[in-house]
Amino acid sequence: KVLDLGQYDKASNLDELKKECKAGRAPPLTPAEFDRQLETKSFTSKKADLAQVQALYLHAYESRLGCVTELWLRELGWADAECEQLISVIRSGVLKELELLVLNLNDIGDDSANLLAAEMLNGALPKLKELSIYGNARLSSRGLDELGMACKERRVGLITEGPG
Repeated sequence: KVLDLGQYDKASNLDELKKECKAGRAPPLTPAEFDRQLETKSFTSKKADLAQVQALYLHAYESRLGCVTELWLRELGWADAECEQLISVIRSGVLKELELLVLNLNDIGDDSANLLAAEMLNGALPKLKELSIYGNARLSSRGLDELGMACKERRVGLITEGPG
């Protein structure tokens, strides 16, 4: 676990400190979304630097995510907004080597599950072998059924219950 001690306020014991200072992690941005956000930033010489920063991000995005075989995104507090950003990354096709996607213990709901199922049925994540999505309290049987059908169609293992 990673703690962000900048969030420390008044925890008086280790358990409170862990809860108060739990660090978050945002999903990666697609290059297009990165470019949109970059447009709002200031540069010493925007004309000279903007294209270079965009090219560097595109290279990092493709070279790092393009070879990932496992994504462990558990207990990040992600809800539908973060999952939809992840689905944008999936839709971009960069995760072509991904075999395992773990989204356990977040706050993902049916809408995101349906979007993920649709992307899988459209051929995204061509090498995916296993999807683990247990512990998302807002995910109902409707969302799980959609994912189940997509996983069955794609011959992907679906884990919906945690250990014990």
